[in-house]
Amino acid sequence: MQRKFLGNLFLLQALNWLVKPVWIFWIDRLAQVKLGDHWYGKYYVIFSFALLFNILLDFGLNSFLTSNIAKTGSIGIAKKVIRFRLMLAVLFILLVLVIGLQQKLDPDILGLVILNQVLAGFLLLVRSILQGRHLFRTDSIISVTDRLIAILLCSFFIYSQNFSARTGVFIFLIVQTAGYIGALIPASIAAFRNTKTSVGNAISPGYQALIKQAGWFAVLAFAMSVFTRIDALMIRNFSKGGYVEAGIYAQSFRLLDAALIFSSLISTLLLPVFSKMIVAKENTHTMVWLNIRIIWFVALPAALAAYYFGAEILQFLYRKTYKDSVELYYSASIFFPVMFSFLVMGTVHVFGTWLTAAHRVKWLAFIAFFCILFNVAFNYYFIPQYGALAAAWSCFFTQLLFAGACMAGTMLLKGFTPQIQQVALTIIWIFVSVALFGIARYFFDGIQALFIAGIFYLFGTFAVGIFRAELKKMLANKK
Repeated sequence: MQRKFLGNLFLLQALNWLVKPVWIFWIDRLAQVKLGDHWYGKYYVIFSFALLFNILLDFGLNSFLTSNIAKTGSIGIAKKVIRFRLMLAVLFILLVLVIGLQQKLDPDILGLVILNQVLAGFLLLVRSILQGRHLFRTDSIISVTDRLIAILLCSFFIYSQNFSARTGVFIFLIVQTAGYIGALIPASIAAFRNTKTSVGNAISPGYQALIKQAGWFAVLAFAMSVFTRIDALMIRNFSKGGYVEAGIYAQSFRLLDAALIFSSLISTLLLPVFSKMIVAKENTHTMVWLNIRIIWFVALPAALAAYYFGAEILQFLYRKTYKDSVELYYSASIFFPVMFSFLVMGTVHVFGTWLTAAHRVKWLAFIAFFCILFNVAFNYYFIPQYGALAAAWSCFFTQLLFAGACMAGTMLLKGFTPQIQQVALTIIWIFVSVALFGIARYFFDGIQALFIAGIFYLFGTFAVGIFRAELKKMLANKK
């Protein structure tokens, strides 16, 4: 099980890390540099606003469908889900338009964002069918197709004189929309290929039963989208800088989004795997422990790099956007709490996925709503005084609260029982990593110090032996 999982994980990660960083660090970053913080901030606020209502495009159906297909081996329910999703899409369009116009958001940009998100929602739904059928290789290819198309188109338009201000935002959204269309067509063909037998054996529930089964998935998806994405809208409404402050926040959040590619891809593979293991009453401790270490292996140095080298990283990526060192260091102060959120959000991608597979979604939803209250209260109180910096810390503390609850829930349900040796090894690993990054920061300067810190970290991780058991098993299998 572990060997097959790691093989699929490697393919999925390899394809996504070949394509999506190009989009994030070249296209998306360059778009912000060319558009400026005001226009990119406007795009980012409207985009984040639409994401708040993604509950109507998801309604928890993606996770529900993946879990259902993985357990039953049938996609009979899929067509009913798609018809239901079409009705939800109409409701999404109406709701986002009405509330968005009431918030005085740009109607033309808002319309393109709505189209963009409707297509993205259907693509994710079709991919959930592929994941439920364990067609991980096909899903891996589809997962990068939309961005690959958008990169090819945008690489042509982004250097034109028209890519500026309002017109630039339109072009940026249109190429993304074209990417979703180009990925949705082959994904749909692959998802429903060779499924006649399984569809015939399936019992398709009515819409009322479907809502009842997927309802708590929907509530959870809504709550998580709110406490993850409402920051941008609150920055616009309550900070002194408005769209500009939101643009500065977007600089750091872009890098968090890039980092989350890694852990979210693991989560998509884990949901059907955990679902099958729980139904078969298999022990999931080893799988949970393996994936926590895999995620933290990437998340820990990312967080430490943001803490020790935040200004250097941001200066390298956005050098033309900072007026002076004060603005640079203000952005860096936002960067490190945002990137520390990667550690805890990656943790959620393991423990939260386990609880979802175990059908403890109702409990997760209650915790998520508590997190909304905390997040909104924190932002409402602190953003007027501290701006985007308050939103960054709100993001970290909210995600930490949710991750702690997910971990506690999994442990209470015996999905994961940490052993003393594992806890001790993890603590040593963290202390060694912090020390090695600190040494590199003290003795070296600039981006060079960051690369040296990375080398130190790899040697330190190997010396601590956080993956020693897996390495021994791999070597034994080769013999």
